[in-house]
Amino acid sequence: MKIIHIAGFSNTGKTTFILNFIPVLAKYGKIGVIKHLGHHRYETGKQGVKDTSRFFEADACFVAGIDDEKTVITVPYTSLGDVTALYAALGVEYVVIEGFKRIPCRKVWFGEREQAQEVGVLPYCILWNPTIDDVVHHLEEFDSWHPTLFDG
Repeated sequence: MKIIHIAGFSNTGKTTFILNFIPVLAKYGKIGVIKHLGHHRYETGKQGVKDTSRFFEADACFVAGIDDEKTVITVPYTSLGDVTALYAALGVEYVVIEGFKRIPCRKVWFGEREQAQEVGVLPYCILWNPTIDDVVHHLEEFDSWHPTLFDG
């Protein structure tokens, strides 16, 4: 499973890039996306929050809500390693990670090189402000997932 890490500061075009990239990458295999919510909190709505909290308090490890269009799975931990392991177990071939600027893996940087230098990730950046074709042509340069990739 390849880790396609998209990083940069807010409002640099990361989400727009990913939305346009997903249909192209889907031609190569099954995709999972992980978005770092940063200071924002994911809200499932008043009903979902109440039941989700109750199930977690009863020691559930995963809680899934299923309707006729989608399934939402919530877990009571926030480990990038655990979530990528789940994706690997589900047969995902490419994980697109948005955010988590400082994780030590090869990444695409949106913004200026100086910004990547400021946060100490410049050595991990393989592309800056790329086109979708640039990323597709460099897929082999991204890290392959292994169980200890995000430890530490």
